[in-house]
Amino acid sequence: MSVQINHINYVIAGKNISVENFSITWLMKEGIFSEAEVDRGVTTPIFKQYENETYSSLFTPDRIQITIKKPSEVSKKSAPQIAAILNKIILKYTNNYFALGINLSFEVPVKGKIETVSKKLFLPNSSEFANFFSEENNLFGGAFSKDFEGFKLTLGVDPHKNDNADTKDKFRLSFNYNYLFSQDGGTDAMASDTIKMLNKYDEIYDFSNKIASCLDVNGER
Repeated sequence: MSVQINHINYVIAGKNISVENFSITWLMKEGIFSEAEVDRGVTTPIFKQYENETYSSLFTPDRIQITIKKPSEVSKKSAPQIAAILNKIILKYTNNYFALGINLSFEVPVKGKIETVSKKLFLPNSSEFANFFSEENNLFGGAFSKDFEGFKLTLGVDPHKNDNADTKDKFRLSFNYNYLFSQDGGTDAMASDTIKMLNKYDEIYDFSNKIASCLDVNGER
């Protein structure tokens, strides 16, 4: 299949997160990073960034982000691993966390002319709006939103035309799954919700892949 995933990250969003709490000593104690890995990190008064062979992490006043470095090779076992890390962080340090995000990006090479394929998919019918985009060289994408497995999914589809004739045009899809924490149950409830929601990664990946695969269609040259 030509559908390819090229980005996965997990985000805990918050306000005025105390970045200084995420010290090298604590990260090593909890087994999140080894000494050698944190030595390669970058720390400043306003952000901290560390990485190993599997993922990179970013701590800022408004987010804690873990990005998978090789998403096409990622095992489905990585989601529970990331959930365990975020669970430790939430339980250890009480901050103003308010949301959990899972973000995936896919690319789908176009079999044919992207102008034809994108119109067929996203603006197939004649309407007053469509009349403004009736030229043959126009490109079409879209923004979509729906509820899925307790998350609010926002999807952006961007058609990308390559100038190089030897490289296929493609669609780029950005899936943003957002879950708002309840503020009633405190830190323990947020940590529990993090585990529960990240354990839905398999369903999220499969659903996103099915949507991306719908764009893997033929178009006329």
